[in-house]
Amino acid sequence: MVTLSFNVLSKVVVNQPLSSLNTFIDLLSLILIYFIVFSSWLGHYRSITHWPYTTGQFGIGRFITSIFIVFIYYYTFNIFNDSISDRRDEFFMFSFPIIFGAYLLYDSIKNREYSDISRREKKDLSYRLAITLVFLIIFIILAILFYLITDEKFFEYSSVVDSEVWKIVFLILLGLTIFAYRYKKRAFKSGQRFTM
Repeated sequence: MVTLSFNVLSKVVVNQPLSSLNTFIDLLSLILIYFIVFSSWLGHYRSITHWPYTTGQFGIGRFITSIFIVFIYYYTFNIFNDSISDRRDEFFMFSFPIIFGAYLLYDSIKNREYSDISRREKKDLSYRLAITLVFLIIFIILAILFYLITDEKFFEYSSVVDSEVWKIVFLILLGLTIFAYRYKKRAFKSGQRFTM
């Protein structure tokens, strides 16, 4: 998937003038996706190291959820493969709530998969689930705000600030939120500290 994404990256760089604000926004968006993919990859590896897939239905469900997350990443990269610029708003409105909804599903299945563990370990998994839920809510709020701010019908004077400027602001907010999420998941100290 990462290899295929280089094709998308090269199209963004080659097909658009590098001085264009839209090219800059697309490049920042792709960098953000790469950060999500690689940090998720590391988190997943550590999660599987401490909480391997079991052979039961929950293990299979968690594995299928992992595959679904990879598909979401692939779809998100392909948003920028399309020459229609309106599709890029999908990135701001839908990608992060869907990604974090899948993370929440993954954490929920893992909690069920490992329901017969000690109280301390169960507290750890519940805390991680709560972190994912909080950040999912934050991404849903950011998606709604993006829609409201960039929708021309919502604000009478929407032309005062160009929608491209708002996209840069939201890219910064999304990046900071993802960094905070990764930090919170890593910063929690416990015996089973590594999870997606």
